[in-house]
Amino acid sequence: MSWWLKAVPLILANAPTLVDGARKLLEKRRPAGNGTHGGGGEEGSVEHRLGLLEDRERKMLELIESLATSNQKMVEAIAVLRQRARISMGISIVLLIGLVVALVRAFGS
Repeated sequence: MSWWLKAVPLILANAPTLVDGARKLLEKRRPAGNGTHGGGGEEGSVEHRLGLLEDRERKMLELIESLATSNQKMVEAIAVLRQRARISMGISIVLLIGLVVALVRAFGS
């Protein structure tokens, strides 16, 4: 089996850590003055912050759904690759046995 196929379970196991790291990196890249310290009333500020929070949660949910979908596609692709590797191994064994039989017949006489 290829080395990269062996690395896939490790990548999948560390996917949440990778997502958290990417999220932290994204938050660091945002400008520092992105907060809502407006001069409006307290109620408007709370409603604005609540709207921002809901928008952020919606985006996070979309991100999680897309990651889950891509992980599912990756798992399916790995299953197909494993099946193809088994088939290839079986064909290789049959061909090797045929070659050995042919060599025995050719040089055994």
